[in-house]
Amino acid sequence: MRLLACLVCVLSSLGPPAQACRCAQQNLADYFNAADHVFAGRLLSSTEEELQRVLKLEPIGRAYKGEIALANPILIGTGLSSASCGLAGDPGNMFIVFARRPAKPGALPIANTCDGSRLLSDANESFGFQDVPARFVAGQLNALAGLEALKQISVNHPAKDDKSGHSLVGLLDLKALAHGGNVRLFASPDANSQVVTTFEDYAAIDSRELEESLRAAVVYAKVDGWFRLRLRSGVYGWVAPDDAGTYFPYAELPVRRLAYLNEHWNGFVWPDLGAGIPSRYPPQRETPVEVLEAANLGGSLW
Repeated sequence: MRLLACLVCVLSSLGPPAQACRCAQQNLADYFNAADHVFAGRLLSSTEEELQRVLKLEPIGRAYKGEIALANPILIGTGLSSASCGLAGDPGNMFIVFARRPAKPGALPIANTCDGSRLLSDANESFGFQDVPARFVAGQLNALAGLEALKQISVNHPAKDDKSGHSLVGLLDLKALAHGGNVRLFASPDANSQVVTTFEDYAAIDSRELEESLRAAVVYAKVDGWFRLRLRSGVYGWVAPDDAGTYFPYAELPVRRLAYLNEHWNGFVWPDLGAGIPSRYPPQRETPVEVLEAANLGGSLW
């Protein structure tokens, strides 16, 4: 009885067993696809609140996914301890963060080790990660982000003969305007349809610079020789073949012409047409470039 009492005393003094964060290992692509935001960040500070730890991070480079890294600094909520899969580190530590949108409006995005977030170091085994060595994580995330960008381009690529197009498919030199005439805009690609309006200048429609001091109409669809244009008011209409001049398909526009990279470019450069791990560059502000060649692959222009 004395031995049993001592044993009970020892067991009681140990307290309840410590709980560890237990997560099934996933590959980097699974973590990426499940996250709403993926980015690299440097830890500025860490504070503990009642229910979570708050990490203040300085984003490094462009986000791999989502727009969260447009903010600086970024506040992320995580667990209070490693047992609750929380992230922890010292100021200056680099993290790769896979964050989820908060469940409640106004709450912080959430990141934890179960979702793949980690210190960017070769000591990833401290979190149990075995998917990609730390030195290859950035390259693999670039590849995953590039694939995501290609999917979006494919989804938004203008379909051939789509009469309701809203993307630029080319530019049109309106020959009537060059000689002081006017152009009729029809409601549909049919000479018997209603005339929406008549205009006498490129200022009335969406237009772009084709060459220095030479403008052309933005074409949003091309069907049977008819061209879909848009008035500055936002109303679309069609120009008949007789009023149209030279058409420049989008694939031909940048080649050996005035071309720029701007802030809307996603920053990716592939070593070959849709192949290999891409590099990524910071946003540009109308940086002039010379386009040497254009090619189509899988319906997308490269």
